[in-house]
Amino acid sequence: MTVHALRAGALSGEHRDPFDRMLAAQSLIEGLPLASVDKALSSLGPELLWD
Repeated sequence: MTVHALRAGALSGEHRDPFDRMLAAQSLIEGLPLASVDKALSSLGPELLWD
């Protein structure tokens, strides 16, 4: 879990919500798409299923 927290803190992007940053970090590290309609998450880099 520490790896996810470090990645969340290191993400560039305008989206500042800590919970969303953690979801984006987990998605990127695990190589899984993120199911969300929040287009602001795309600035953090994960693949969105409902973009």
